[in-house]
Amino acid sequence: MDAFLTGSHTYGQPNANSDIDLVIRADPDTKQKLLELSGGSFPIKFGNLNLIVAVTDSEYSAWSLARQTCLDSVSQSGERLDKDTCIAIHDRIRTELGVIYGGESSHNQK
Repeated sequence: MDAFLTGSHTYGQPNANSDIDLVIRADPDTKQKLLELSGGSFPIKFGNLNLIVAVTDSEYSAWSLARQTCLDSVSQSGERLDKDTCIAIHDRIRTELGVIYGGESSHNQK
């Protein structure tokens, strides 16, 4: 299984209430099982862990590219990104790649 951290703990401005965003690549059956185990609603959460389950290579790639774009921005500017900026980067990347995340991420809950 492929996985990586994203979100405020990686390139943003986390606070004491920030969740930990973990993107994983898994098949649809695993996603469904995780959804059921977490209580049946999106985002898939276990405590402060927010699981973002990519079921296609293109979805996983979009998350990965958006994460890297955010990290590159932090590296170039020397400043952490706010949530709105991160969401805009993710939206731009997925639009450019024609990928729909499916509404399960906290990025879709502004």
